[in-house]
Amino acid sequence: MTEFRYPARIYLLAALLGGMTMVYSVARLAEAKDYEDTLPFRVQISRLAGVKQRIAGERKVGYLSDLDPEHSTYAQLYFPTQYVLAPTLLVPLEDRPVTKFVLGNFTRKADYASIGHEHGLEVVAEFPMGVVLYRPIAKATAPGQEIHPAP
Repeated sequence: MTEFRYPARIYLLAALLGGMTMVYSVARLAEAKDYEDTLPFRVQISRLAGVKQRIAGERKVGYLSDLDPEHSTYAQLYFPTQYVLAPTLLVPLEDRPVTKFVLGNFTRKADYASIGHEHGLEVVAEFPMGVVLYRPIAKATAPGQEIHPAP
């Protein structure tokens, strides 16, 4: 029987490559955590079912969230919501949309009415899992002025 012997540097190289592979794999798994879908897409359909009925026929709806628009988690919540509510277009409040309704899409339990008031909105309906439908609060008018609803 033949015995195979390799120089020590070959064993060292194999151990080094194995260690590097392990470090790379752990780093990729940690990075993948950032892209994990915290609210699976199929859950969005049931979360937004009541809203979809209420806003049927609306071309645009404002969008409000407790997530920072600069962070990737905002997009992970915004785009599936946009997809489920299509063809209605969601316009972030930062863009100052003129709409009949505003969708509040929250990740944490909060006082949704006070959040709405901070943005000049009143609650129309609350749905499960942090979904709230708002409408702009009508501003008081001077005598002779009319309130024109949003188109």
